[in-house]
Amino acid sequence: MNPNWSFAIDGEIPGRIGTDAMFSAPLPPPAILCAACKKLDFGIPGFSFTYQTNDLKTRAPTCGLCSMLWGLCVTHKKTQQREVKFEKYHSTLKMDDDNTPVLSMIRSPGNCGPL
Repeated sequence: MNPNWSFAIDGEIPGRIGTDAMFSAPLPPPAILCAACKKLDFGIPGFSFTYQTNDLKTRAPTCGLCSMLWGLCVTHKKTQQREVKFEKYHSTLKMDDDNTPVLSMIRSPGNCGPL
């Protein structure tokens, strides 16, 4: 056992502590939303919305939210339904009055506007 310890000195760390450069990863670009999704206000208590499944499928290639919602329809075998209802429950979305959340909503740090 060697009783002599060696220490590396990093003179840059003190300058970075507490700065965004040390802890934050770059944020992805904001999703592009269709006109219907831009109108959604997830901040309203008890908020819910219903979309036609054909509309979700059509808009999925160009709208980030429709793409996620259409993916949920595929995963939960709801693609043959005429419409699908999503309901906000705390920080999750439920689908078609099912009690199991299908999507969690989080907000990135920084000034992203109201949720």
